[in-house]
Amino acid sequence: MSRSTPAHPAERSIICVGDKETDPAAIRFAELVTRALGMELILLHATRTETADQEESQILTATRQYLRQDPDQILQISGDFKRVIFEELDPRAHELVILGTSGGIGGQSVTRLSRNVAEQIADSVLLIRNPPEKLQRILICTGGHAGSDTVIERGLTLSACCGAEATILHVVSSSPSMYTGLKALDESLTDILLRETPLSKHLRGAAAQAEQAGIRASLELRHGVVVEEILRAAEVGIYDLIVIGAPEPHRLLDRLALGRIGPQLLASANASVFIARTDPEP
Repeated sequence: MSRSTPAHPAERSIICVGDKETDPAAIRFAELVTRALGMELILLHATRTETADQEESQILTATRQYLRQDPDQILQISGDFKRVIFEELDPRAHELVILGTSGGIGGQSVTRLSRNVAEQIADSVLLIRNPPEKLQRILICTGGHAGSDTVIERGLTLSACCGAEATILHVVSSSPSMYTGLKALDESLTDILLRETPLSKHLRGAAAQAEQAGIRASLELRHGVVVEEILRAAEVGIYDLIVIGAPEPHRLLDRLALGRIGPQLLASANASVFIARTDPEP
């Protein structure tokens, strides 16, 4: 195991390197997101044995060469990849776990591992898929309540740092508990913005944040099944990144919501998916 000491305590982005050759475009995209969010960049490489063999060492060396800046920390640890991830996470701090930089990890598909990690850890997860050279269009999916503020903040921060356009999407579900003060499912975005409901205030606030940051942003409203409408919006808009929110997994009811939405997006979306935790681990 090799470690270096971080220069200062900060949010960490942990780029997971598997046992297959890494994708240069995915590594650079992971670095882009990490630096835009102001996080420390950690390379985490799980090896099959206590001493990395030549093939594994070459994977880590190549990965470092793809980065534009040196990583803040390198962790090379032997053992099962999923166990290593859980053991290395700091429960006291926000962290971002990045997967999808290679074709497989420890014999598991990246999508399956990412779904498993997203359902169990109290940290944000980024699954990289079809990484672009530049981050130009971001789809920010908000639940329309105060708990989604973290999602808005993460998405707009990335937009501002990368000069990307942002679409702030809210899907009105057919479930009555999701109406958030709406009188009818066929209300237009204009109708909603003119009302004084929590959803209206939330959307107006998000638009104001984008305007103040000088971000080219638009609001979009859809009606229907949440995950299906997010996927449809992503297909029509051709986005580079989808940002959604998820509460901590120990909150049972909210975990059920993540179970309906997050894993389906990770499995089905053609673009990278960023699951932002809406509440840090205490």
